[in-house]
Amino acid sequence: MPSGSIRIFRWATIFIAVHILLVLITPLVSVNSLLYPLRIDSTYVMQMRNSGDTDFIRQPMRPDELGLPYQKIVFKRSGQPELRGWISFDSTLYSAPLICIIPDISESKICYLNDVLEYHARGFHVCVIDMRGQGESEGEYYDSGLNSALDLAGLVQRLDTMQRVEFVSLLGVGTGAGICIKASEDTSLKASALVLQNAPQSLEKLFQKSVLNGWGGVLLPLLPVIKKSYERKTGIDFHDHRYAEIFKKCHLPYSSMAAGYVSKSAMEGIKVVHESGNYAYKKLFLELQPKQDNPFHQFSRKYYDQICGHIKASRQSPVFKSRRKKLASE
Repeated sequence: MPSGSIRIFRWATIFIAVHILLVLITPLVSVNSLLYPLRIDSTYVMQMRNSGDTDFIRQPMRPDELGLPYQKIVFKRSGQPELRGWISFDSTLYSAPLICIIPDISESKICYLNDVLEYHARGFHVCVIDMRGQGESEGEYYDSGLNSALDLAGLVQRLDTMQRVEFVSLLGVGTGAGICIKASEDTSLKASALVLQNAPQSLEKLFQKSVLNGWGGVLLPLLPVIKKSYERKTGIDFHDHRYAEIFKKCHLPYSSMAAGYVSKSAMEGIKVVHESGNYAYKKLFLELQPKQDNPFHQFSRKYYDQICGHIKASRQSPVFKSRRKKLASE
C-alpha cells in the first residue's frame, strides 16, 4: 500500500475513533450539566467564602442578614420532592401583593436576596422558592417540565390563600420563566400577573446553546444524539416546551417580558416570546448590561420600578376584579 494511502487510512481511523468517543461521552457530560446544575445553597456559599472569593464574602445567605423578616416555606405534592424556600412579609403592611420568584437553572433563592430587598421596598411581600433539583430543595435532577409546572401551580394556590396576601404574581427567570409559561397553560393558575425575565424561546434552543457554548460547533452533528439522551433521562419532550407556542395560550391578563444581563442576540428570542403572547396587557422592559461574574442580581431602580408598577396595575384590570369577586364567593 502506498505511503500516502496509509497516512490517509490512519487519519481516517483516528477521525472515526474520535467521533465514536464523542458519541459515547458527550451525552453524559453535556446532559449532566443540565440535569445536575451547580447547587448554589448555603453550603456552597460558605465554601466559596472560605476560599476567599470576594463576591461571595459580600453576599448574604439569608433575608435576615439584610434586615428582612422571613420564614421558611416548605411545599410538597403527594409523592413528589420537597421544595424549600423563603417567604418575607413586609411587617409594615398587613395586606399586600406577593411576588413569587422562580430562579434560573444555575441559580437558587440565595441569588435573589437583593431582589427581595428591592421588591420589599416597593410594597410587596416576596417568596423565593428552589425548584426540584435546585438549591436546597429535594430532587435528583433539575426538572423544567410538567412536574415543576404542577409544583408551581400548587404553590401559587397555597400562597393565594394566605391571609396577608392580596394577590400573587409570578416572576420567572430563564428556565424558571419557562416553568411559569408551562404552568400558565392551566387556566386555573391563581396568579394575577406574570413577569418573564430572560425567557428562552424554547427548551431545545436553550439546550443547543448550552451545548455549543461548552463544546463549540464541533458537536453540531452529534446534537440529535445528545438531545435523545437528555429526553430519555428526564422524560421531557422538547416538542412540549416550545415556549413561544405555549405562550400564545397564556390566559393571564397582565404579563410582561424583562431582560437583564443578556446579549443583543439573545434579545431576539426574548422578543419572539413577547410578541407571541396573546394577552390583554403586555410590556417589554429592557436593561442590557454586561453579565456579572457572580450569580447575584442587582438591577437599576428604574428596572424594579417598571416591573412593580406593571404588577400593581394588574389590580385595576376588569379580569382581576371579577376573579377576586369569584374567589370571595367560593
